[in-house]
Amino acid sequence: MYAIVTILDESSNAVIQALWQELEDQCGLSAIRIFPIPHFSWQGADRYDLSSVEKSLDQIASNTSPLVVRADGLGIFTGPDPVIYIPLAKNPSISRLHQTIWRQVKKTAIGLSPLYAPELWMPHITLGMLDVNQENLGCAVRVLANRPLLFEIKVNNLALVSQEGDQVGGLQSRFNFKGDDHG
Repeated sequence: MYAIVTILDESSNAVIQALWQELEDQCGLSAIRIFPIPHFSWQGADRYDLSSVEKSLDQIASNTSPLVVRADGLGIFTGPDPVIYIPLAKNPSISRLHQTIWRQVKKTAIGLSPLYAPELWMPHITLGMLDVNQENLGCAVRVLANRPLLFEIKVNNLALVSQEGDQVGGLQSRFNFKGDDHG
């Protein structure tokens, strides 16, 4: 599986790493470590034409200025495999960038995940997945529910990441934004 993501800035990365460790220590949630780089996703697919997607991502990043997105709260994607996450507030800049990525990169994808389509996309930072169950979900909510999970993330890159089977995932390539930084 491949995804186009933004790797979190240094301070946001530290916040998420600390939360992952706390959820592991207190609730036994460790499967998030299958992809150990804190991020949020723009698009996911079974495969991409790597040279085409990297060329597209480089072009998008070259024309994009850093943005800010607000993380706020706690969420749960329910179902047989619950996911615990911090939602990110959509704003016009993030939505425009998402639509640009979707439009320019979808033609390079095989097995594109519809969950990332612009009309369905819910930007978020995953805190727990794969090993979340009825017992440890309650623990995670107790650990996180009374704390403020509000911070800003400087969005300044796009990255292509991959993860296969039960192997730890990793970074394929990263493209830093090169547009003017007006904020």
